[in-house]
Amino acid sequence: MNNDELIRKFLQENVTQPDDNGFSERVMRHIPRYTPVWIALLKAVLLVAAALLVFFYFDLWTIICNKIVELIQWIAYAKHTSLSPLLLLIPAGLLAYGADRLKVFR
Repeated sequence: MNNDELIRKFLQENVTQPDDNGFSERVMRHIPRYTPVWIALLKAVLLVAAALLVFFYFDLWTIICNKIVELIQWIAYAKHTSLSPLLLLIPAGLLAYGADRLKVFR
């Protein structure tokens, strides 16, 4: 017999289940059964609508694009630093990885 078999045999012979006096059944009765699909869908739609409202109200697309342009210009014109424009490959790779994980290109 190897160790795994000895441990399995020991546990089968010596492990007992404690009496919970109906505790598990009481807990299971208080757990909600399920959320109706239409409620989950309504929550998702409302959250997406709120996010889009905030995104467009504060014109975040323009802000994000401007910050990306500023970053590219800073890297392109910062000749006194040792930064390489190849460093742009890091965020580009991360964006491509994220897009692949979200299955954007499939």
